[in-house]
Amino acid sequence: MGVGRGGGTSVARVAGRRRHSHRRQRAKDDSRAALNFKMSMDAIRRQFTEPVDIIHSQCDFGDVAAIWLRRALQAQILVRTSHNELEWAKRPLRRWLLVKGIYPFVYDLECGVSTRAVDVLDRRWTARLLRKRGVVVYNAINTRRFGPLPKDDVSALKRALGIAPDAPVIGSVGRFSEQKGYRYFLEAAALLARDLPQARFVLVGSGETESALKTQADALNLGEKIIFTGARDDVETLLPIMDVFVSSSLWEGLPTVILEAMLAETPVVATAVAGTTELVEDGVTGALVPAAGCRAVGGGSPIYVGRSCTLCCDGATRTRFRTRSLRYRADRPPAGRSLPAASRQMKPERINDAKRKRGTRISGITRTEESRIF
Repeated sequence: MGVGRGGGTSVARVAGRRRHSHRRQRAKDDSRAALNFKMSMDAIRRQFTEPVDIIHSQCDFGDVAAIWLRRALQAQILVRTSHNELEWAKRPLRRWLLVKGIYPFVYDLECGVSTRAVDVLDRRWTARLLRKRGVVVYNAINTRRFGPLPKDDVSALKRALGIAPDAPVIGSVGRFSEQKGYRYFLEAAALLARDLPQARFVLVGSGETESALKTQADALNLGEKIIFTGARDDVETLLPIMDVFVSSSLWEGLPTVILEAMLAETPVVATAVAGTTELVEDGVTGALVPAAGCRAVGGGSPIYVGRSCTLCCDGATRTRFRTRSLRYRADRPPAGRSLPAASRQMKPERINDAKRKRGTRISGITRTEESRIF
């Protein structure tokens, strides 16, 4: 008994030391991040010799930086765009303090890349109190960069990756992170490989979960069936070789890679998450599976397998999705409030008043080439 108690005490001491060690390391990391942030802000301030009119932020840390820089750069208008329905995903306290508490008071306009992202912004109690509404501004892509490729080029690109020209290819492109749900993609790939042994699976990208995904692929005995290409800057040549593009995200804002896949005329199978449902209409322009079911192998993965098998084996379905996806996006009217309404919300007269005081030329914010925007 005495030995057991002593052993338990020793374990508790070791665990306690580890907790303290983690806390010290976290404090060091936070301190280093704060120092780097301040140095970055100082460097930005030195780059500007004249005041700016508008600061527009596009990311979590940029939102904080915009507030920090407003006075130094004499900016009259602050604008930020939310690219996800779940901001500060790994920092819920910051999300509660900044996004839900401070931002509606200090930002003149908040945009979202999807209707769901704007709905999240509009539901905050602070936004309702101030009667502020978000504006939907969809992501844009370079339509000239993405498109289908000739059959001979597709065959050559497949051979370069070690894939037979006639082998079905199911793939995805994105950052390797928990948000993208690639571990569920691999689980589905292992099941699909049993029914479609000639299929090959391609993951394009890199990130924090890359080593874990490769370990999982080995454990699932995917072997040569799975190809990790790493980060690539020629995604426009990889999307056309895929017979099916899979988006396994657990949450999103507006996934531009789905738009890129549609332009490449690659059929899409995706989880029904925010943003994606505004791009893919189930059974019309692609196939949707429940995002909640994707969290367990017994839920979403078999659905992935069935949908992907259908798309890979049914040429008529692939053709229908290809033609409808482009026509659907072209014919569908844009959602959300108009940009002129956004311009009014930003109160352009504040810029003009500031320019009068500075003795500089007055120009409206709708003429972005005359207003200085950072």
